[in-house]
Amino acid sequence: MEKLKGKTILVGKEPGNGRLLVGIAGMSKTIALGSVNSVPSCVSRLMNGIGHCKIDVGYDGKMTITNMKEPNVTFVNGAMILSKRIDQYSRVELGKEHFAIDVHLVLKAAEKIVSVVITGDGEKRQPLQPLKKTYSIGHLKPVWNSYDQSIVALQIEQQQKSNQQRLTGILSQLGMLCVIIPSVLPQVPIPDFLRVLLVVGAIGMSVYLYIKGKKPEDSFIVKKKRLDEDFEHDYVCPNPDCHHFLDNRKYSLLLQDGQCRYCKCKYVE
Repeated sequence: MEKLKGKTILVGKEPGNGRLLVGIAGMSKTIALGSVNSVPSCVSRLMNGIGHCKIDVGYDGKMTITNMKEPNVTFVNGAMILSKRIDQYSRVELGKEHFAIDVHLVLKAAEKIVSVVITGDGEKRQPLQPLKKTYSIGHLKPVWNSYDQSIVALQIEQQQKSNQQRLTGILSQLGMLCVIIPSVLPQVPIPDFLRVLLVVGAIGMSVYLYIKGKKPEDSFIVKKKRLDEDFEHDYVCPNPDCHHFLDNRKYSLLLQDGQCRYCKCKYVE
């Protein structure tokens, strides 16, 4: 980053070959990233010192990305911008087709340009890695929402069962009190129907909870296990070479990360 302080990095589409082209204002050397025709037509070409956007690197190391032409479209972390402060971890996309670029890789290319100009040995350096693959994860949003809502519903159901068990205990204690009190305090009248009602109610709820608890498919553990199995099957990285379960990480955090934690492919919505 030290080499880039005070520099303006130019980014656009390579004329002819359709790769991502990186240059530096005032320097003729450019570096192409990615495969041929990998950049869509919505990204402006980099020609004569004017490209789709530029990244100004201040002497304090802070970076600002700006559109270089009025019709250009640039997104930073999902929001359309004209000029925006960024860092190397920002999610930057070019054009209406949201072509994602790796800011860190662009910075490496720019550093290489500076090194080539200073040392003149660019041909001896190792080529840069290709751009990271980009995948849409929009289909994972309903998967996360459904799982999250199901877990909440399951927890509410478990709480209701606990409340029913507490109520059964309360009815049982009241029934016992109605039987004991007349023998201890005969002057306190307790209607027979009330005693019968409390005892029968406690017994009835106990039998109901016992029968319901005998069904293993209705238990919290079994339901939770089924939910987790379905979630682990569906909530995976869309990269076919990865397909790794994305843990219980919220969908919004996946977008915020902007990449898979395992294969490092880029994520867009």
